[in-house]
Amino acid sequence: IREDNRFPPPLHWMNTLWIAAFGDPGIFRPAVQEYWQRWLRPMARPDAKAVLDRLLPAQVYVPRRSTDELSRIARVMNESDIPVAFNSFHPRSGMSYLHINNAAKEFLGVEYGRIGQENKYLPIDLESVRGALWLYFYGFDHADNPQGLVDGAYNRQFIISELHMCDRIYVARPQNTRWVGKLPENYFEIQDFITEVWFNNAYAAEVARIEHINKLVLEGALQPPRHRHVELIPVQVCHHYGYFDYFIEQRGVYDSAYQIASQTLSEREFNITSIEAMPETAKLNPATP
Repeated sequence: IREDNRFPPPLHWMNTLWIAAFGDPGIFRPAVQEYWQRWLRPMARPDAKAVLDRLLPAQVYVPRRSTDELSRIARVMNESDIPVAFNSFHPRSGMSYLHINNAAKEFLGVEYGRIGQENKYLPIDLESVRGALWLYFYGFDHADNPQGLVDGAYNRQFIISELHMCDRIYVARPQNTRWVGKLPENYFEIQDFITEVWFNNAYAAEVARIEHINKLVLEGALQPPRHRHVELIPVQVCHHYGYFDYFIEQRGVYDSAYQIASQTLSEREFNITSIEAMPETAKLNPATP
């Protein structure tokens, strides 16, 4: 948060311009060198598309996470006895994949498949972590991303429909299901609006599956223990993220989200109205994201 917020309000918007120009330390850098190297290579077919590919290339940034860091992320997830799942998207096959550890594999009762196959469950390894963190602005060069996986957030922002065996699901949402604040009045606000509509549509599709299962359980078409009525509880921030805020973490948003989540859990799980009244062993650690 400190690194991403060099400029205080009302110049907060300059933080995004800073990251756009200089990158995010340890995460990505601008693809300046790659841009000029692309111009120095001879064109096989000097047509309009070839010029456009060089003038406005798909590769705008270059990922900076090291192989050691990606391996560490995969190792920590695989060693956990808590079920872990994250998603990616494979453009070539059009498949959305879930990368799961052994605990999630047992919890969901599924088997591992391979990229390109219809079985959507894959193990967690270095390349799957790399692919799931592969932003579209990194381009699609398979030399640096051999499995061809990309960030799955736009394709499927939430992983909910597989959890039909659960009694209760808390959905931590980084945005609200409704548009908070004034409706769009300029180009950048329209782009922000489009992005939020995409995300909310992905969420609506996941929720629709759970609601359909609940309906079938109520009608007796599906029976426990494999299927049961699921209580779905969204926990969502009340702040509005603008077009220039997606790559900028804000302390106020974090504190607000933590307060909302703590209050929701305390009321529903511990049947009390104040997080401060909870026993010490049950309290959430404020230092933990």
